[in-house]
Amino acid sequence: MSTEANNTVTATNNASLEEPSPPTSTNNAQKDLAESQSDTKDTSEQNKDNQDQHILIHVEDQHERKLTFKIKRSARLKKIMELYRQKYGLSSSARFLYDGERIGENDTAISLNIQNNDMINVTVEQTGGYLDFMDIDMN
Repeated sequence: MSTEANNTVTATNNASLEEPSPPTSTNNAQKDLAESQSDTKDTSEQNKDNQDQHILIHVEDQHERKLTFKIKRSARLKKIMELYRQKYGLSSSARFLYDGERIGENDTAISLNIQNNDMINVTVEQTGGYLDFMDIDMN
């Protein structure tokens, strides 16, 4: 009797260790559909995350005065330009450039493809001021 009991226990244990049967083709189609919907949802969430993602932007002028701003990629750059002008007492003649192109008030990090830790350069536009060196007295 004890041999039969051992065989029964072994058979019961083996049965519980068997892997479940593979899913049917209907289950596979449903699974594929659910995955594709999930992928679409993930992509749209990633796009939204990229827009809302915070990045660091460094702003520096020709005098090597540098400020770093943490902004959302979708935020207009007008605010950081205003803050930089205020901080250093610059007039509206200060121009902000990214990759040599002038930044407009409505531009965003997304529209200009600005990445994390990129640099924006500030130049002060100089108007007028012709100086004829012949008029200078060198004595």
